[in-house]
Amino acid sequence: MRRTRQALLPAALCLAFAAPTSAPAAEVDPVPGMVVRAAVHAVGGCALFPADNPWNRRIDSRPVWRRSSAIVAGQAAGAELHLDLGTTEDYYGIPVNVVDEDQPLLPLAFGVDGEDYADESDRGPVFVPADAAIEGGSAAGLPILPGLLDYDEVAVGPITHALRFTLPTARHAYTWPARHCGPSGNTSADLPTYGMRFRLKASFPARRYTGAARRIVVAMKRYGLVYADQGSAMYVTGTADPRWSDALDQFRARPLEGRALEVVEPFRRIVRC
Repeated sequence: MRRTRQALLPAALCLAFAAPTSAPAAEVDPVPGMVVRAAVHAVGGCALFPADNPWNRRIDSRPVWRRSSAIVAGQAAGAELHLDLGTTEDYYGIPVNVVDEDQPLLPLAFGVDGEDYADESDRGPVFVPADAAIEGGSAAGLPILPGLLDYDEVAVGPITHALRFTLPTARHAYTWPARHCGPSGNTSADLPTYGMRFRLKASFPARRYTGAARRIVVAMKRYGLVYADQGSAMYVTGTADPRWSDALDQFRARPLEGRALEVVEPFRRIVRC
């Protein structure tokens, strides 16, 4: 059971300062000159960042990064897409806890196995229930919730945000929206930096999948994947839900291999640490 991390959202509190759930994000152009916009993904009544935030920006028209081939060949190639979630929380998946604005604050120490993450975490006390559902791991200077696969979102329409995923090794650098360095000593420009955006090539045939699996594939083409943490290659994170069963079966039967990805030009410069 892997349950020492969570995505937490204060439901009532966020409504006071978050963008409205109808905030627009560019979607498709079915008719020349006419732009159809999709609503920003919301959880617990809270929009997850404004429409112009990088998590909510489409990248299907961005140029390919000049080091894309080397970066993909180094770690993604040869690995198959793995949905890092499950049909129950007993196995995989990051649970989301929605709390009221009057949730009592809880002193919390950040770190496991002797590690101290206090300097990389929000100051406490925090609005975390003592019995909050959590999942194992740590993040790399990036929020977790905006990039999670959520079946409730997939069930009603297209995914309108980037997905978070992992690769084994990061460069000692980062790019927006990340703000955390990879391991010291990893200076090769052929390593991915935290915050780097990958996408599924336009030529990849989405029609081989159906339902939720196809919507994930389409999202990987439109919004892409954000390199969020070191871990197993090609692991895409989401919430646990029994309805994921069909999508899990489809990706097992028709694997999506890492060579189908490419890296796009960063929104901002790469910061070397």
